[in-house]
Amino acid sequence: MAGSATLVAAAVPGGIASATILTSSCTTLTGNATTQHLSGCSGTALALTGTTGTITVVNHPATKTGVATIKWATAKTTIESYSYSELTGTSDKCPKHGTLSPIAEAKEKGTVTGGTATAMKGGTFTSTACAYAPSKGVLEIFNMGPVTQ
Repeated sequence: MAGSATLVAAAVPGGIASATILTSSCTTLTGNATTQHLSGCSGTALALTGTTGTITVVNHPATKTGVATIKWATAKTTIESYSYSELTGTSDKCPKHGTLSPIAEAKEKGTVTGGTATAMKGGTFTSTACAYAPSKGVLEIFNMGPVTQ
């Protein structure tokens, strides 16, 4: 599950190596276990990302790892590899979402490993996602807090 996220990346402006860190913070993440949408994005990486993105997620529950590919509004992409832990029961701090009850909170961390938004490669990624009981048989995912890349 991708969710409330932090993604930090180093930039190389004008071909000269720099320690500048680019970031993007998105206010909303919605979707399901495999496809999610980011919106309300802003920050120093805005020229690379635009204000929205679509995420394709592949989770590996046996190893609690995953890969997320974000296709940004600019058509550039970032690829993130991460590990996650799931909190359930009283450990799950996700709020009720409308009529949906939370079933798990996922805390993720990893790195940006690739994509065409090359100035973001090597950045770190952290996230908190909330999974909710299926509606029409599909698990629903929402962020808890801002999604920051």
